[in-house]
Amino acid sequence: MSGQVHTMLFQWSEAKGFMTARSSLPRPEQELWYDRLLPRLSLPQGQYDTGSTCYLQYDDVMALLHRWPARDGHHRASTRTRALLGPPRLLTFADAVRVRTDAEPVEGIDGEGPFPGMPPGWRAASDDDATILAALEECHDRLVTFVAGLLTDGAAGRFAVVAPEQYRRALLWGAQHCFRPDECPPWTFSTAEAGVAGTDLPRIVFVPSEASSRGYGGDDLSWIDVNRPEYVDPLARDHAARVVDDALYRVAVPHRTAHNGRPPVPHSLPQAVPHSIPQAVPHSIPQPVPHPVPSSVPQPVPQQPPMPEQVSVPSGSPDAHRQAERPAKEPAVLRTEESEYAVFVLSLAIGSALFVLLLMYLGAAQ
Repeated sequence: MSGQVHTMLFQWSEAKGFMTARSSLPRPEQELWYDRLLPRLSLPQGQYDTGSTCYLQYDDVMALLHRWPARDGHHRASTRTRALLGPPRLLTFADAVRVRTDAEPVEGIDGEGPFPGMPPGWRAASDDDATILAALEECHDRLVTFVAGLLTDGAAGRFAVVAPEQYRRALLWGAQHCFRPDECPPWTFSTAEAGVAGTDLPRIVFVPSEASSRGYGGDDLSWIDVNRPEYVDPLARDHAARVVDDALYRVAVPHRTAHNGRPPVPHSLPQAVPHSIPQAVPHSIPQPVPHPVPSSVPQPVPQQPPMPEQVSVPSGSPDAHRQAERPAKEPAVLRTEESEYAVFVLSLAIGSALFVLLLMYLGAAQ
């Protein structure tokens, strides 16, 4: 399989049960791969409303399974599974995670292969990167929780993940871009499993819930519930948020859309650069605020100098004109003039009294 991708189809037969219906492999190899893939060929019990995908590694061969709900001859729930087998360079994680689980690869246009790469019918049932990026806009917080769990427990480990079905492939696609290829083993996964028992599980398995999926053999798995971010350490979540935004920025820029030529990016992703530099904010100096004085405290009233007494003068007299023309005198000058006038009146009264006494004396002498 060094340079080709082979196909296999497995479905239910009334005569032989679940069997290989057709394949591009030689018959001895068909039996070998049937035995290897058999534990993962059927849909999880009770999950027959939509399909699922499974990406596995067997030495230098990658296997991609697309499991689709079907009915047997008695209309009982069954599974129809298509498989691709090929080398990692032709059957990549990016190819596997793009394959939709709500649509079956188109029949009739592929033939039986082998193919030089991903068969056209499978590519027709795959999403492009822009569609996956749009889904990540809706589940950005869940992606941060997912990456935080991978970072906390070690990206090279094995994980059982609880996540909404419609976001599982987008979470895988986004998380894989947050790690370098040398940081962890190949990303193998299953988008739907009922339990976690068994040693042939891929590295990342999506399950309905932890309570219903725990079983014998699953104790070595790390559990991540992307719906419960409170279970993740806050510091690990903050670090994961930066890792996610950096990774998605690098991925989103090349994938331009028709919306003004701008890439679809998550809501918390910086639009200009991956890391925004905080700007210095000037600190304003508080201004003193006058304290109001209670109304019960009497306010000091400034003392005004006494004004001179005004002497009314008839408006028609000549003195009125002269008084209007004279400038107002200072209080000290007014007090001096009043003293001089009082001395003059007193002297006049004394003089008049002496004159009267003189006249009385002369009269008495005659």
